[in-house]
Amino acid sequence: MIIEPGIYETGPDGDHPVQDHMIEAYDSVRKALYAQFSGKKGDPYATIPIMLKIIDTENPPLRLFLGKTPYPVVTGRYAERLKTWEQWKDESDQAQGS
Repeated sequence: MIIEPGIYETGPDGDHPVQDHMIEAYDSVRKALYAQFSGKKGDPYATIPIMLKIIDTENPPLRLFLGKTPYPVVTGRYAERLKTWEQWKDESDQAQGS
């Protein structure tokens, strides 16, 4: 099973302990990204009962999003991909040959 988590608050004040040196040139990009998810960070402790439920489920899903942020992002991206694939379906079929 693949767990695909969204954005969770895992450090005090948004600290990222694995990043000991931030490159200043990316500050504006980082701030914009953090602002996009402001107020949307989940509580990692809320995942515990869900994970236990998954463990006890007879037929768990192959993939599962956790949190509110991944689903709308992914469905939007796949809608774009499906539209492209549909537009190019005839060419794709022709590439099969006979």
